[in-house]
Amino acid sequence: MPLEGQDKKDYMKNYRQRRKEAGNPVEQDTFKEDVEWAKSWDDESHGSRYKSEVLAMSELALIFHGARKEAADEEDEGKKKAKVKVSLKPSVTPVLGHKLTFRQWLILRDVCRKDGFFFGKRVLNRTLLLERVHQPVFDMFVQKNFDDVYYDGYTITDVHEAIRKNTKGRHELMLLDPRGNLKTTINCIDATQWLLNVPDIRILIVSGGESLSSLFLKEVKGYFTLKVGAKPSDFHLLFPEYVLRGRAAAEGTPLDCPMRIHNQKEPSLWVESIVAGLSGKHCDILKGDDVINNRNSNTEDTREHIKNQFDGADDLVDKHGRTENLGTRYFPDDWYGERLKKKDESPLEYFCRPCWTVKPEFKDVPLLQLEQHMVDLLFPEVMTGGTLTEESEDLLWKDLQKRLRKNERQFRNQHLNEPVEQDDEESITFNPDVMTKHICDKEKANLEVGDIVVAWDWAYSDSARSDLSVGVAGKIYQSASGEWGIYVLEIIYDRWTPSKLALNMVMFNKKWNPKQTLIEKTNASELFKDILGRMCYQMQTSINGVWWFEPDYSAGAKRNRIKSLELLLNKDLLWFAKGLWIDEAFKQFQAYKGQNSTTRRKDDIPDAVSFLVKCSPHLRMKRL
Repeated sequence: MPLEGQDKKDYMKNYRQRRKEAGNPVEQDTFKEDVEWAKSWDDESHGSRYKSEVLAMSELALIFHGARKEAADEEDEGKKKAKVKVSLKPSVTPVLGHKLTFRQWLILRDVCRKDGFFFGKRVLNRTLLLERVHQPVFDMFVQKNFDDVYYDGYTITDVHEAIRKNTKGRHELMLLDPRGNLKTTINCIDATQWLLNVPDIRILIVSGGESLSSLFLKEVKGYFTLKVGAKPSDFHLLFPEYVLRGRAAAEGTPLDCPMRIHNQKEPSLWVESIVAGLSGKHCDILKGDDVINNRNSNTEDTREHIKNQFDGADDLVDKHGRTENLGTRYFPDDWYGERLKKKDESPLEYFCRPCWTVKPEFKDVPLLQLEQHMVDLLFPEVMTGGTLTEESEDLLWKDLQKRLRKNERQFRNQHLNEPVEQDDEESITFNPDVMTKHICDKEKANLEVGDIVVAWDWAYSDSARSDLSVGVAGKIYQSASGEWGIYVLEIIYDRWTPSKLALNMVMFNKKWNPKQTLIEKTNASELFKDILGRMCYQMQTSINGVWWFEPDYSAGAKRNRIKSLELLLNKDLLWFAKGLWIDEAFKQFQAYKGQNSTTRRKDDIPDAVSFLVKCSPHLRMKRL
């Protein structure tokens, strides 16, 4: 005879204690008992849900026992949906190797929603995840707790407010981890966890290419999908109501969460490529996963384009939401680098680490001279399937050394997260303070004994996108120690037409009366020689000691010339006479790190000054 009234309530309240006293706390609950307990819980909660569950407890009891009816996919538009039973029965099928009671099942669901590492490693079976290595990454994501959020008739405003409370005002994350450290795997786990906590959420995944975007969607959607005849996973058994089947599980289509109740124009999760452009759909969470890659960051112009594209993505995230960017570095001025420059103006959470940490006693050892015992490797277990052994450390060290010696710049960027410009050489640095100390009065330069020479780095165009034409007057002198140095006396620069360029060359020659004039020889030199000759004839003068020198286009030639100026500066053998040209000259010097010139970043002035080195007496003077 069924219990009624107060007897029923007392019976259900004392249920757990009776189980414990019986010495059989994990015995499988019966369907009737679970449903009765769930209904009494619903009655007492007045519409509020258990923990962060979206469904009422009575519905969850039916799901646990495989008795909740679900709507099947419509085969034809307008056809009435048939009712079918869910085939999954967590009440009789082991989960994580154990048969669970209804209460244990509920507790385990709650743990999955709140503990990303446990959820990823144990439930999604990502066995390579290690607490020592990957828990710090999980900790950087939102620690989700949606208890007491849901109730009968909850609104989308309730959902947005709950997301805002969970982010706690931390609206942006930048997480930089080495290649092969499972950061994308963790990002997929976090997206899946968001969907379990907030079925009405909208997550946009942005990557650097369409193939990467597709892989992200495939991985997340794969967790939810149960194909016909396939064995259900632990995830499916823990969250049967979230399972995707049929057309909803089709690859390549956005993910629509089966538990979503509020109509929104955006899917639950969709992916877009930064290269193809963003659609303009709004989201609650935007995840940038490897937005920067070697293809879209290999030139300064492409880096600028990607920056403009991705900066605009902020407008797609609603005010209560959050942006999370995961990746590795490629260049000092990639999007990550440019965003970090503004972290004081617009705060963000920041996490960055290398593939190894050099031990304190070896911190001054050059990169290429490091030995295995000098570093602590971050994730050697990846080489042996998750087991830490001497073999795994040896294998990872050898692998990293191979990558380092194959391409040092790429290794620094993607494995150490220390972006540099050049492949195999130290970056060039013109220290601002050092340069300022090497500004002198013209009188000091006049006192030095030496020859004045003029060098020209010129462009046969005045187009706004062309290089600058630069003329440099300098004095080559010998220091007290016998070393040769340079005083830069004046620099003129602009984008001139050929005739105006010729006029400036003539006037600059008349002003400085150099012993020799160096002019770079180019494909347009023969045409320009005629223009320059006519200008000299009109001005009744000539250019002193013209040397039309052959340019050196070999790899690193310009860099090596400008590097020689850095060496002269640091030895107090390069000086700059005061002039209005100082600011622009120093700007170009300090911006130059060894990279190629672009439409945005010019190095014409450092390059022209470096030509003066050709006139040092220990080099052969040549005249064409």
